[in-house]
Amino acid sequence: PEPAERPPRPAERRRGSRLAGIDDGIGQNPSRSTERSASAATVTGAQRSSYTALIGSQIRPCVDRQTPPGPGAERIRTSLSLRFNADGTLAGRPSVRRQTGYDDSSARYRERVGELAVASVMACTPIRGLPADLYRTRSGQGWHSVDVAITIDPRG
Repeated sequence: PEPAERPPRPAERRRGSRLAGIDDGIGQNPSRSTERSASAATVTGAQRSSYTALIGSQIRPCVDRQTPPGPGAERIRTSLSLRFNADGTLAGRPSVRRQTGYDDSSARYRERVGELAVASVMACTPIRGLPADLYRTRSGQGWHSVDVAITIDPRG
């Protein structure tokens, strides 16, 4: 497998949007975890951190190119549900799970911020270098289904 790129340190980050975080397994379909393609492996916290950092580092450049659509939009955090194929391509269009951080003045930007987050992920896939044995495991874990939280924030 290809070596994982390390995520940029805060001082190295370009000004632009930021990838707020990735959560593994939220919204997984448990019935899919028993498919024949499932590995017997169990995902450790270190492995999860490694593949989520890899996904984040490959999505971050596309998020960083986005600009908030208006005042207060940089505080809107969009959580997307991502489903991957075993080759790192998206198995479907990312879907917005939830948005937080908006108020009465910025709520009108929610839809556009969600569109920007989805476009960012779609532009930066497939994800390369993900561990094949951790794609889907019998325990229902793996990088086949992850949630990612994105904030379009020019302050980095």
